Amino acid sequence: MDGSDRCLRTLLSQPGSYPVIAAALASDQIPHFPVTLLEHVGDVYQRVETAAGRDFDQIEALRLAALVHEEPPESLPRLLRSAGVSDLVPTAVAVTGAFGHIWKVRTEDDLRSYVESHGPRLPLVLLFELAHEGRSTPEMERAAAVGRLQSAFDCWAERLAPAPR
Repeated sequence: MDGSDRCLRTLLSQPGSYPVIAAALASDQIPHFPVTLLEHVGDVYQRVETAAGRDFDQIEALRLAALVHEEPPESLPRLLRSAGVSDLVPTAVAVTGAFGHIWKVRTEDDLRSYVESHGPRLPLVLLFELAHEGRSTPEMERAAAVGRLQSAFDCWAERLAPAPR
C-alpha cells in the first residue's frame, strides 16, 4: 500500500472529506481508484454523512459505497482492494449490491425476505437507501419497522429532512 492508498483510507475516516477526495481524484493523487465522480455521487456522499450523524458505526464503508455506487458492481471488489481499502470491501460491496432492491418489495413475504437477507447489514442498507433517495419512503419505513430499526431510521430521516436535496 503506497501513500496515496492510505490517503483514501484516511480521507474516508474524516467527516466532510468529499471535496478533498474529488480534488485528489481529479489531480490523479489517488491513482489506484479510477472512479467517475458525478455531482450525484457527491450529493449522496453528503447525505450519507448527514443522515448517519457523528457516531454511526461503519461510516467509512458507507462513504465508500457512496463513491462507488454508480460503478459496475462486478468491478468493485478488485477496484476497492487495489485502492487499499480491503477492510471495507465486504460492507461496501454488500451495500451497493443491495442498493435498489427495496423497490422490488411488493408483498409481506417479500418484505420479510428483504429484511432477513440483509441481516446485520440492514441498518447500513436502509441508511444508504435513505441517503440515496434523499427522503424516506413507505417501503423503507416498512423495512425499518420489520427489522426493528424504526427508531434509528426515524432519527436518520429527521437528520436528513432539513438537508438540501
